[in-house]
Amino acid sequence: MLDWLAEQQPPGGENIRTMGRKDTAFRVETVSRAFTAAAEAHHSGDRAKAKRLYRKVLKLQPHHLQTLRLSALLAHEAGDIDEAERF
Repeated sequence: MLDWLAEQQPPGGENIRTMGRKDTAFRVETVSRAFTAAAEAHHSGDRAKAKRLYRKVLKLQPHHLQTLRLSALLAHEAGDIDEAERF
């Protein structure tokens, strides 16, 4: 039964064994790029952009440690201690 299942073609044309690998790679690349852009925005002082991008990363990967730490730092720098403690 598993061989039959593996040979089935979902609507996108990928077989069951490869389905999701591209999604995972896309997600990892998206998280990496968003985190890098957020950190650069944070470093350059664009807090609004950094906050937006940090939230994007956390939506895709809620336990991203570096993003949690820098989100807390960003909130602390803005004087929002309640939000900083949330992270």
